[in-house]
Amino acid sequence: MTVKNVVLFDTAFDMIAGLASVFPVEQLAVQAAQGRVLSEDVFARVSLPPFHRSMMDGFAIRTTDLHSLPTKLRVTGKTEAGNPAQLELGEGEAVRITTGSAVPIGADAIARFEWCEADSSSVTVLRTVNPGESIQKTGEDNLEGALLLPAGTMLHGEQMALCQGFGVSTVSVYRRPRIRLIITGDEVAPNPAASLRPNQVYSVNDIFLRQHLIEDGCDVGNPAFIGDNPVELQDAIHEAASDADYVICTGGVSVGDRDYLPTVLQGLGADIRLQKIMMRPGSPFIAAKLGNAGIFALSGNPAAAFSQFEALVRPALRRAMGQNDIPFPDTAVLAHSVSLKPIKPVRVLRGRAFIENATVKVDVNMTQSSGSISSFAEANCLVRMDSGKLDSGSIVPVRWFRH
Repeated sequence: MTVKNVVLFDTAFDMIAGLASVFPVEQLAVQAAQGRVLSEDVFARVSLPPFHRSMMDGFAIRTTDLHSLPTKLRVTGKTEAGNPAQLELGEGEAVRITTGSAVPIGADAIARFEWCEADSSSVTVLRTVNPGESIQKTGEDNLEGALLLPAGTMLHGEQMALCQGFGVSTVSVYRRPRIRLIITGDEVAPNPAASLRPNQVYSVNDIFLRQHLIEDGCDVGNPAFIGDNPVELQDAIHEAASDADYVICTGGVSVGDRDYLPTVLQGLGADIRLQKIMMRPGSPFIAAKLGNAGIFALSGNPAAAFSQFEALVRPALRRAMGQNDIPFPDTAVLAHSVSLKPIKPVRVLRGRAFIENATVKVDVNMTQSSGSISSFAEANCLVRMDSGKLDSGSIVPVRWFRH
C-alpha cells in the first residue's frame, strides 16, 4: 500500500489527540475511586475543622484572666475529642482539654500542660499565653463550599483522604478507557521463564505498556501475542477493536516484507489518518480509526515504542480522560553539549534529569539505540531535540516519566 506523507511531530500529536473522544462519566464512592480522573470539580461539603479545635493537650482559658503571672484558675470540667457536650467557660475558670477537642465557649487560648502546674481542682498558669494559642478555628483548613480538587485530577490516597475529610462521599469520574494490546512478531517470546528459540528475544513492549496504562487508570486486558501471520493479526485486531476504546499494537508497522499491519488495517476498512512521523526514533507510526476504536500501531523496537507511547499516545489518552497533558510539558538545561547527525526529524532522547544549584539539568549521554533497553534503568525523562547541535546550557523540552 502507499505510504502517506511524513507528518511533522506537532501536527502528528494533534492528529493523534483528535482520535480521542471524551469518555462517559460515572458516579463512584470515594473509597472506590483510586486511580480515576475527576470529570467535575469537587467542593467541600463541610468546613474543616467544623468547630474551634484544640491542637494541644492542656487547659482552655480566657487570656483576659491572666492579669499577672503566675495566675491560678478554677478547673470546672474536662473535655475530650469526640465529646458531644459543648462546655462554657466563665471568669477565672479553666477546662482540662485534650488534642482534637472542641474549645469551650468563652475560651480563646490553650495553655499547654508544660506551661502549668495543676491539682484536682485548680491550675496555675506560669507563662504568658497569647489569644488564639493552639486553637485551630472553624474552617481554618478550608470552608464549606471551597474548591478542593479541580476536574482532571487523578485520585490517589491523598486526594481521596481530602474528599473524605471534607465530607465528600461520592465523586464524578470518567469511565476507565478500555485498551487492548497486541504484540506482533515471530521473534518475540512472551514468557521470560522459557528458553529462547534461535533468533528470538523476550517481549518488552507488553510489560511497559500495560504497567503505564494501568498507572493512568486504564482497563487493560492481557496482551495478545501474534506471530507474523496476517490472517491471525486481522482476526486479533478485529476482535480487540470490537471490545475496546483503543487498540495498541507493536511491531509490523513499517514497510518491510513482513510488516503486515498497514495492509491488514486497510483490509479491515480502517480509516488510517497517519502512517509516518518526522521523529527519531519511531518514525513509522499508525494512527487509525476502526469502528469506534482508535488504533495506535507502534514500532517493535522497545526504545522507539516507548518514545512513541510516552511522547504521543500517553498524553493523548490522558486528554481523553479529562487531564491537561502535552508531549513535553517541562524544560531543563542541557548539562553538556550535544552533536548529532544533521537530519530533519525531531529527536526524542532518553535522559537523566537532576537538580543542581536549584536548576533542573538533563544528561542524555546514554545509549540511545532504538533497540536498546539498558538505559531505561538510568533514564527518568524524555528530551526533545529540534536541532542536531546544542551547546551546554541550552534549554530543552522534557517529559518526565519517573521522578
